[in-house]
Amino acid sequence: MLTRHNITTAASTFITGTDIVYEPQWFWPDGTRAIHRHMLREVDLKPIKGQIQNRAAYQEVTRMMGELAAIYCDLGAVHQQLGRFYPYREALDDTNWVLLEGLKKMIDPSGIMNPGALGLGN
Repeated sequence: MLTRHNITTAASTFITGTDIVYEPQWFWPDGTRAIHRHMLREVDLKPIKGQIQNRAAYQEVTRMMGELAAIYCDLGAVHQQLGRFYPYREALDDTNWVLLEGLKKMIDPSGIMNPGALGLGN
């Protein structure tokens, strides 16, 4: 446990086909974001309403995830849960990037799904 910011950790692992997944997880008390308010039912939001956003914990977890993404890139590995930390834009040519941006805008015009993931706006 990273007690400085009340961050706890866990990990899930599984194998499917030729893929091995190791999913690091970080948890901390935090306020809600737009995606929570949009997707969760009122009964699910009730226990976390009133919590203030824990900016220090968020920044610490963001730093750790960025470091982990760099390690994954150095090893030639990827992980979908770290999507907002990969240099994904640099890996695509302009045509494919424009296509991806168009799909994101079409599917998520309000920008509430995974804002900033893979370097996509919103």
